[in-house]
Amino acid sequence: MIQIADLFTNQLFQVSEMKIAFYTSRIKGELLQEMPLGIGYIWAFLEKKAQEKGLDIEIVFCQTIDEILAQRPDILAVGCLSQSVDDAVNAMEQAKKDNSDIKIVMGGYHITLLPELLPKAADVAVLGEGEYTFYELAQLALIGKFGKEWFKHIKGICYEDNGRIVKTEPRDFIANLDSLPHPKREVYDYTGIVGVFTSRGCPYNCIYCSSQNFWKRKFRTHSADYVIDEIERMIELFNPHTIHILDDLFLADKKRFDDIYIKIIEKGINKKVAFRAFVRANLVDEDSVRKLKEMNFVLIRFGAETGSERLLKILKGGTVSIEDGQRTIDLCHKYNIPVSASFMFGVPGETRDDLQQTYDFLRKNKEKKFKIEGFYYFVPFPGTDIWKFAEKGGFVNNNTDFTKLNPMLCSMGVSKENAIYMNDTNIPFDEFKIMVEKIGREFSTTRFHRFLAFLMKNSVLRSIIVRGVRIHRRLRK
Repeated sequence: MIQIADLFTNQLFQVSEMKIAFYTSRIKGELLQEMPLGIGYIWAFLEKKAQEKGLDIEIVFCQTIDEILAQRPDILAVGCLSQSVDDAVNAMEQAKKDNSDIKIVMGGYHITLLPELLPKAADVAVLGEGEYTFYELAQLALIGKFGKEWFKHIKGICYEDNGRIVKTEPRDFIANLDSLPHPKREVYDYTGIVGVFTSRGCPYNCIYCSSQNFWKRKFRTHSADYVIDEIERMIELFNPHTIHILDDLFLADKKRFDDIYIKIIEKGINKKVAFRAFVRANLVDEDSVRKLKEMNFVLIRFGAETGSERLLKILKGGTVSIEDGQRTIDLCHKYNIPVSASFMFGVPGETRDDLQQTYDFLRKNKEKKFKIEGFYYFVPFPGTDIWKFAEKGGFVNNNTDFTKLNPMLCSMGVSKENAIYMNDTNIPFDEFKIMVEKIGREFSTTRFHRFLAFLMKNSVLRSIIVRGVRIHRRLRK
C-alpha cells in the first residue's frame, strides 16, 4: 500500500477549488434540531487543511434534497443512522441522477456497522471516525484520482469493486482529540441550546447500544482547557441560555471533571450560561452533584431503561443498578437539580412484572418531579448483541425495513405495522401497547413531541413549522 501522505506530496492538485455538501438523513416528518456535530468536526478540519494548502473549498450544509440539487456540489457527503437509511439512499440517487459526475461519500453508524449494504449510489463510505478519512478522499478528488484503483490506499473505507464490497485496513483512532479544531457551528442558527461533546467512545457493553462497535469500546476525552475554550467560544458566538453536554460519560474522568468545574467557577461561566448533561448513574456521587449544582446545571438525565433489576442486568451487564438510579434521583432532588431518565420498552424477555416494577419506580419518584425524557421503543440496532439475537430469531436480516428501527415509536405511536416486536411470547403486542401507553400518559415528557410528529406528517404544516423555526432563529440572532 502506498503511504497516502507520500501520494499527495508527489501529486499536483488538478483543481484548486471544490464545493462539498453535507447532508444528514432523517425519518420522514422529523424536524432537524441542529446540524450534527460530527459534520461540524469534519467541516472545521477540512477548512483548516484547505487554509494550510491554499485551496478554495466551499462547504455547505443542506437540509433538504432540493437544496442538494440546487447547490450542485462536487462531493456530497451523506451521514445516516439505520432508521433513516431510506432517506439517505433517496438523496444519493437523486443527486446522482441530477449530476452523474458527482462524487458521493457515505458515513455514519449504519454503513460502518453494515458495510456490506453499501448502496449503489454511493461511490465510497467512511467507516468510523471521519476527519482524516474524509479529508484524504477529498484530496483524491482534488488530484483527479477519486476512483476504485486509488481507494485501496485510503484506510477506513469500503467501496464496491467487481460486485463485491472491499473494506480497507482500519484506521487508528485520533490519539489526541485536542489536535482537532473546534467543530464548525457558525453556519447554523441556534435557538438557545447548543450542544457539545467533551469525549468520544464508551468502554461499556450494553446489549442495545451501537457505540461499542462504532468506537471499539475506546474512551477518549478532550482536555479541560479544550472544553473550556469551546464553551467560551459558544457563549461568544451564540449567547445561548443553555449548553448541552451530549456525552454520557462526562463524569467518568473525575480529575478532568474537577478541572472543568474549577475553571467554570473561576471564570464565572456559571453566571453566563446554564448547563444540562447526560450522566451514567453508577458514576454519580454527592460530590459530583454538588459541583454540578454550583456549575449551574439545570437538568441531569441518565439512562434508567427499566425499574426491573433483573432486566437492567441483562441490558447493561450488571455495570449499573436500580440503586444507582435511585441515588442519582435522590441527590439531584436534594440539590434541587431537575432530573429525568430514558426508559425502553419491548425488551425480549420483559414480563408484566418487569413493566409493573418500572411503573412502581416512576410512581415512587413522581413527587420528586422525576420524568421520562426518552420514552424509547426497544429496537435491535446493527452492531449490537441484540441485533445478533434478532438475526437468529428471524426478526431482522439485511433486507429488513430499517424504518422500523425507530426508538421514538413509543412517543410517535407504535403498531404491528411500523415496529419489530420481539417479546410476543411474554406479553402479546396489543396488551403491551396498552400498558406502555398508560405509562407514557402519566410520566413521559414527550406528548408534545408526539403531537409535533403528527403535525409534521402533513407537508403543508411541516413547511409552516420549519419556516417558523427559521424565522425565530433569525430574529433571535
